[in-house]
Amino acid sequence: MMLLAVLYQNVKAQTSTKQTEIKQLKTLPTSWNMFGPARIQIQDFTVTDLYADTANGKLNGNFLDKANLGVGIGFYQQLSNNLAFSGEFQFGYGYISKRNPLLEDQKRAWSQSLRTDLYYYFYQSQSSLKPYLFAGLQGTYKQGLVSLTSPIGMGVRLINKNQNNMVTAQVGYGIGLAGGIRNSVIYSVGYYFKLKKLK
Repeated sequence: MMLLAVLYQNVKAQTSTKQTEIKQLKTLPTSWNMFGPARIQIQDFTVTDLYADTANGKLNGNFLDKANLGVGIGFYQQLSNNLAFSGEFQFGYGYISKRNPLLEDQKRAWSQSLRTDLYYYFYQSQSSLKPYLFAGLQGTYKQGLVSLTSPIGMGVRLINKNQNNMVTAQVGYGIGLAGGIRNSVIYSVGYYFKLKKLK
C-alpha cells in the first residue's frame, strides 16, 4: 500500500507539471515583431561565375573576391506559430556576376538592396531553437543597374529565454530573375531585438 501511494503521488505530480507546461505554451504569443539592427549577408557567385559567357566575365580570386557583402537594417514579424516574414534595406560592396558581362562588371563597387523573406517553421513548438524554410525576393541597385534575385533555402532561429533577443542563420540558393544577374549562394546571419512587450 505504501508503494502504491508513492507511485500515485509521482504520477499526480507529473500530470500536474505537464498541465502547467501546456497552459504556459497556450498563453505564449503567436504574433509579435522585432527590430533588426544588423543582418550580414554574403552573396557568393564562385560556382556560377565559372560558367561565364565570355573571357571578360571571368574573375580570378578567392571566395570574397567573387561575392557581394551586405549589411542590412530591418524588421521581423511573426504572423503565427508557423509563418513569419522580414524586410530590410542593405548597403553592399563587392562583385555581382552577370550572364552577359562587360569588362566593367568585374569591378567591385557599392550597391543598395531591398530584401523581403517569408519563413515557414516545421512545427509549432515554443522551443527557443527552431529550423525553418524560407523564400525571398531581393532587388539590388549597382552602378545604375537594377537586378532581381529570389533566394530559397533553410535556416535556424534562436530566441533567448526572455524572448527579447533573436539570432537567425540561413543559407539559400539565389535564382537570378532580372537584370542579367547570375544564380548565387546567399549566406546570412541576423540579430533582432524586441522594441515592445510581446502581446
